[in-house]
Amino acid sequence: MKKTIEYPIGIPSFYWKIADWNPKLFKQYVYGYLKRNHPGFNPQRVKKGKYIVCVREDNAE
Repeated sequence: MKKTIEYPIGIPSFYWKIADWNPKLFKQYVYGYLKRNHPGFNPQRVKKGKYIVCVREDNAE
């Protein structure tokens, strides 16, 4: 049985400051950061200036 769990992942303030004016660049930074530091997590929504809410599927049987 697959269970989806949401996790708040903090993003370094550097990303918020540098890419604030360019949403496409911000998205690229966030995907790269998550891929490197939190593999298996998929971003769902942004809490501006705070964190990204990500989802990971757990295979609990």
